[in-house]
Amino acid sequence: MCFAASLQGTRAYWKRSRKDLTIMIHQLGAPTLFFTLSAADTKWPELHKLFPPNLSPEFQSTKKQFIENIIHNPHVTSLFLHFRFTIFHEEIIDKLLRAKYHWYRYEWKHRGSAHMHGFLWLPNAPDMDNLDLSNHDNVQSTKSFFDRYVTAWNPRNQVAQANRLHTASLFDPRMANTNQILYTNPLSDYEELINVVQQHTKCSTHTCLKKKGSTLHCRYRAPWPEQDFSTLIVDTDHNPSYEPARNDSHLNIHSPIMLAIWRANVDCQPNIRNANPLQTDWEALMSRSSSKLPVDHNKHFDNSIHLFAKNASVKHHNTKMLKQLHLPIARCLAQVPKQMNIAYDNDEQLPSELLLSLNEQVMLISNLWIQVGLVNGSLGQIKSIVYDTDSKPPDLPKYVVVEFKNYSGPHWDNVNPKFVPIPPITQGSRTQLPLAMAWALTIPKSQGLTLDKATVNIGKAEKTRANLHCTVMSEISS
Repeated sequence: MCFAASLQGTRAYWKRSRKDLTIMIHQLGAPTLFFTLSAADTKWPELHKLFPPNLSPEFQSTKKQFIENIIHNPHVTSLFLHFRFTIFHEEIIDKLLRAKYHWYRYEWKHRGSAHMHGFLWLPNAPDMDNLDLSNHDNVQSTKSFFDRYVTAWNPRNQVAQANRLHTASLFDPRMANTNQILYTNPLSDYEELINVVQQHTKCSTHTCLKKKGSTLHCRYRAPWPEQDFSTLIVDTDHNPSYEPARNDSHLNIHSPIMLAIWRANVDCQPNIRNANPLQTDWEALMSRSSSKLPVDHNKHFDNSIHLFAKNASVKHHNTKMLKQLHLPIARCLAQVPKQMNIAYDNDEQLPSELLLSLNEQVMLISNLWIQVGLVNGSLGQIKSIVYDTDSKPPDLPKYVVVEFKNYSGPHWDNVNPKFVPIPPITQGSRTQLPLAMAWALTIPKSQGLTLDKATVNIGKAEKTRANLHCTVMSEISS
């Protein structure tokens, strides 16, 4: 599709948006704040007034009706969120925070609820590209600047904090009449909000708990240590970070004005890390060059995932590894409507062609069942390819059995509990298996994965400010 970049939601559109962000960072320097705005779509009374029947949000019995409203009217919910954020952007981000530049994007969770991520460039912000942590005055002025915009301080005392408003019997401030809040007690309303929507009190494997080594860790690092003053520190990965003054170990860092007006969970983080590559990251990566390691040590990485800067290198390595299996290869073509040429919809996420073989290393490229680990990026190995009796390549198989080490759902094969049948799925106009060869990946494609080991080739030169070597250093656990 020649003009796919103008169609919102396509891969070409987001590729162009990513390039726009890279150019902004190159021209403007590092952004000042990173923010996330979640949607309280089951709570906001203004939204549910748009749905029939117009039930009062004051009663808990209406919660089921609220959820049904959202499920059956996603277009109304999405449009309301867009209008709400547009007004919020004009009145708060532009006028109160006086942001000089911005970049943001909408995202939808698996259950259909939306949220926004964005960057803000604020006036008179410290220069993060040239932050000198050894300069006391520089550090103090940087802390003072961010202290004006974000906080993790709970205005309630410790006794009040112990009685957090998480029970269903108490009134939820997100369901308040926003027209009357500023004329009653805005401080009390703010206290209610932070103790209902800004508390990170529960960690689970479905949300934030990730395995690092043999133990589970919260990816947000909660609970956070309490401290009387804000600090600028350098973490174990040599990245500078801002830690606000905190008297509540479970309170998420946020902007008070953004929270009070948005009336749902708000995450607002100062962007301390430079837009420039970190010398320490580069030196650490170069110290692991294959030419500097013993031969026996290099053999340890023979079966590791290879990360490349270019798609052509990924394709070459995956093809080479597939041939080395010395097993039959099934060529599977995606199915598209007869009236549509397969080349027409080449912007779909599912591949137009897939090569399958037993023992092939693959990656899941769609969220099939998040709760049990069948998520986009899950790595596995093909154990069986099953066809209907009247089908054969290049037809699609009925399903492919893949062994996923991180699968935790019900057993399809009692002898092999990690074996999962993966059938073809349909996205857009294309039907194909949601799999891709995964002996090698591009470095950007590997973002979000945590790899125990990897062999990396970043190419002859880094040509963007995206800094591929920094991306790699954040993905390999050891």
